[in-house]
Amino acid sequence: MLGRILLTLDSLCLIFGAPIADYSHTHMFNPRWPPHAKFHNGQTISLSVLLGLTTLYYTWRKPDTPLLRREYMRMAAILGSVYWLSGLSAILYPGTMGLDPEFGGPGFPQRWLNCDPYISFVPLCDEGKGGVVSNALFNTSQNRISPPADKLSNDDAVPHLDYSWLAEHYPIPASQDLLRQIDAFLATPQPQRPPRETLWIFNFGFWDIWNLAALPRKLAASVIDTQAQHIFSNIEHLYQESRNNISVAFSDYYRDANLTDVPTNIRTLPRPLFRIFIPRLFDISLTPGFESARFKPPYPHNKAEQMRNAAFLTRHWDVTIQDMMDVWLRLPEPETKTDLLSSIEHSDLLVVKGDRQLGGSDLPLARRDVIAYDVFGYILELIVEGQLREVDVVDNNGLGSKLADKGFSEVEKPCLFQPGPSKGDENVTADGAIRNSGEPCESSDDHLFWTEFTVSQRAIDEVGKRAAEQLKRHTEMDVQWLKKVQHP
Repeated sequence: MLGRILLTLDSLCLIFGAPIADYSHTHMFNPRWPPHAKFHNGQTISLSVLLGLTTLYYTWRKPDTPLLRREYMRMAAILGSVYWLSGLSAILYPGTMGLDPEFGGPGFPQRWLNCDPYISFVPLCDEGKGGVVSNALFNTSQNRISPPADKLSNDDAVPHLDYSWLAEHYPIPASQDLLRQIDAFLATPQPQRPPRETLWIFNFGFWDIWNLAALPRKLAASVIDTQAQHIFSNIEHLYQESRNNISVAFSDYYRDANLTDVPTNIRTLPRPLFRIFIPRLFDISLTPGFESARFKPPYPHNKAEQMRNAAFLTRHWDVTIQDMMDVWLRLPEPETKTDLLSSIEHSDLLVVKGDRQLGGSDLPLARRDVIAYDVFGYILELIVEGQLREVDVVDNNGLGSKLADKGFSEVEKPCLFQPGPSKGDENVTADGAIRNSGEPCESSDDHLFWTEFTVSQRAIDEVGKRAAEQLKRHTEMDVQWLKKVQHP
């Protein structure tokens, strides 16, 4: 009888579990999933339900003989196990993951921070290239170096060279830029239970540098200056939206607090935080794809010039973003809605509808907070470590002496060889064998890069873990300072 009860529970999980888990926003209604992926998702749901019904049928089917009864139970046990065994084996296939990154998949900070939910508006890459800060701004910069044929540009940031090839090989991205991503986020309905706190992650610049490196350096640097202002203008927009209690950006910091017992002076309440997390930019010229996938420009332009531009612009990006962080943190804090609107340059973008109040007074405004994480430093250290180990050299910092399992044995070639134009010997394995296009390497954990522009899952896991640890240290420090302020 116990066996029948267990098989019945198994069949019920099969009948109801897959539809509940997969017929949802994470699978069937996930806008990032292509139609064929949703087809296989529907196939999986139907298979689970059919297996569950068949398991239930054989579990309770009346046998004519004791031998037939054992056969029915054996058949029910086999049918009830097929789905679970296939699920366990699915993770063994290359590129699979139990949960998509935007819902807390491995390798991102929320895995170690217990963030729920995790919402991502990072656009899918179009032919290997991702989104930029502003499509309109990049379009304007292209127009500056493409004057009409009968006119000569007087722009001192634009040398008198032929850039007619630029628009074809570095077109305006089709993916959503920052403003469109924020608009898409703010257009989503507010959850029934708003989060108590929100961590805002802004990860831009990688593909901006890919495009800007082809421009004249002076012009590209001025574009970055404008992009930085654009980023923090939109961050400030979200900061103001987070006060609107009917907005999806709203965080209900005091939802678990008994506000009827607080002191009359509202300012004695602990202030919520509007915390943003910005990774330091990784130099795209250090990826395998910068050499293999980048268009070779006509003379007098060349890839070496663009590589120098990318390295310079990456440093300029980090410095400019850091300066804007300092400016944003020092913005005055408005006391009233009128002051709030007048203190922001683009006040026409702001919407302030419903501030939470206590006794007729607005609750304390959120304090601006920034955390910058050095992704570049960690990956650069891995690259240098691998290169030094390959030539059996150790520097004064100890790089080159780490055990192989602490780093990566291959830091130059990607594990997954992408189809495309000839890419030298990138499709040759260590033993001299030829690897076909689209075929992954045998040991992905040995490769720092998974594709020409993305690092491997092992590196992503470590980056996510380190970022989460830094955030936790930052949060703990905030808690300690708050205790000192409240109990001097």
